[in-house]
Amino acid sequence: MAWALGAHQPREEKSAHPGSWPGPFDAKLAASAGDPTRASVAIYGSIASPSEIDLYTFTASKDDSIPVEVLAPVRLYNRDFRPALVIIGDSLEHHSDGDPPLQLPNSLKALLIPAPSGERSIFWEPFSMERLYRGREIHLKVHQGKTYYVGVYSPDRFTGSYSLGLGVVEDFKHASLTDILASVFRIKVGLEGGRSMPWADLLSLLGVIVALAVGLGGAVTEPKRAWQFIALALLIASFAVLYRESVISGVAVFQLLAVIPIAWGIRHLAPRDFPLTLVSGWFIQAFFAAWYIVVLREFH
Repeated sequence: MAWALGAHQPREEKSAHPGSWPGPFDAKLAASAGDPTRASVAIYGSIASPSEIDLYTFTASKDDSIPVEVLAPVRLYNRDFRPALVIIGDSLEHHSDGDPPLQLPNSLKALLIPAPSGERSIFWEPFSMERLYRGREIHLKVHQGKTYYVGVYSPDRFTGSYSLGLGVVEDFKHASLTDILASVFRIKVGLEGGRSMPWADLLSLLGVIVALAVGLGGAVTEPKRAWQFIALALLIASFAVLYRESVISGVAVFQLLAVIPIAWGIRHLAPRDFPLTLVSGWFIQAFFAAWYIVVLREFH
């Protein structure tokens, strides 16, 4: 049965110290993947640098054949990201002749699972509610009491996020609903792989939304210069924080230009006139704010 047909417990990457390749193999860097012979799991993580490799380990509690696959969530920034796998162990029934990304001791062998070429198929994962680019699936024969290591890396040196699927047994008896919901939330807001909450960006976006609501709402209903000036000041301050790194790159320059019709509308606003110029300026700001949130954030 294909990995895509099973429901997996969504989890986040727990490795605080990812390895790098090429380099020596270090078992201490591997995070636990549970026991996929007892319960399937989908581990969500990210490759943050071109030379990063994330290692996971598990010990099989019984002889079995488990599906293993690495996938990538459907995101604009994952369009060219094709993660590959290396499986390491001392009891692999098959191993690759090529050089693995890590230098292994003589007691260990490696099986390389390259990413698929060409167009990738997409499927829906029910528990995380994510659309994922399919990878290359294999069925790994594991033996009771043996320890295995699975490494996720990008041979093409791209960065992106991934989902590592291990096993096919659906067992949620020991799963915490709270932990599953928390993992799904963090995956949805792009915090998998140990990423921290971007509080500065969130607060600045909140400031943009408040400024747009106050400014546009006041311009349409009963415009008052004081509220318009407050809204404009809040908008400029919020975008200064939001674009603190890119400065005027991308749509930031257009939002800066959109301040001109807003300022002109405030300066020449007549109490009884419909402020068309002012409203158009706020609409331009709203459009580019939506553009930033919906489109540009996909690349981060």
